[in-house]
Amino acid sequence: SEQRPYGFGDFGQAGLRLGLYSDSRNRSKDPSRGVLLDLTATVYPAVWDVTSTFGVLAANTGGYYTLHVPLRPVLVLRGCAKQVYGEFPFHEAAFIGGRGSLRRLDRERFAGDAALYGTIEIQIPVVRFAFVLPLDIGVYGYGDGGRVYVDRKSPGGWHQSSGVGFWIGFMNP
Repeated sequence: SEQRPYGFGDFGQAGLRLGLYSDSRNRSKDPSRGVLLDLTATVYPAVWDVTSTFGVLAANTGGYYTLHVPLRPVLVLRGCAKQVYGEFPFHEAAFIGGRGSLRRLDRERFAGDAALYGTIEIQIPVVRFAFVLPLDIGVYGYGDGGRVYVDRKSPGGWHQSSGVGFWIGFMNP
């Protein structure tokens, strides 16, 4: 807030977005099989508070596969890329950090005009309760990696994050 970057405060913008979206996952929340592909191209002309036209290309993909071994763990692979062209407001930057990319980093920890990140995760169901309140309990482990670029340079290199956890959820949401 002290530096007041382009886009700070009340900032209006309007644009046109084209996208290709394909989702063959068995469920949109907590899928156990299928593929997600989401490609978008957006252009924001110099109208409202935008001083010069800029554009954004983004790709988000994920694959989910249930392994045919005891406990039936789910293998998850996700990858994302974003490139911003032109002079853009700070909130349109390509960020990494936070739940959507590198989970152990602060949200939007690193920013640039381009970003790449990917995740590999294994989700292992441990216990399922089928009566009274249908719940399942499991553990998971993940590894995230990503980097940002500014003017085609990435001085910080690759950033990594990994961890383990558990979940308690409704069975077959």
